[in-house]
Amino acid sequence: MFPPETVPEPWLSFLNELDNIATVPVRLDCIGGFVVTMLYGLSRPTADVDVLEIAPLSAAEAFGQLAM
Repeated sequence: MFPPETVPEPWLSFLNELDNIATVPVRLDCIGGFVVTMLYGLSRPTADVDVLEIAPLSAAEAFGQLAM
């Protein structure tokens, strides 16, 4: 997990929105350009967060609706 002060906008606001709708602790396994940017500070041409898994599965529908 990244400290909030290191997550740039618009991602910080988006992730905070996900936190606000979560009714249980949720694990998001992220991959792709978002992770590379956060870990290594590299620029990236896309503006998405690739998620490999959302657990528990019951959170996937609510998170999917917000993300779309």
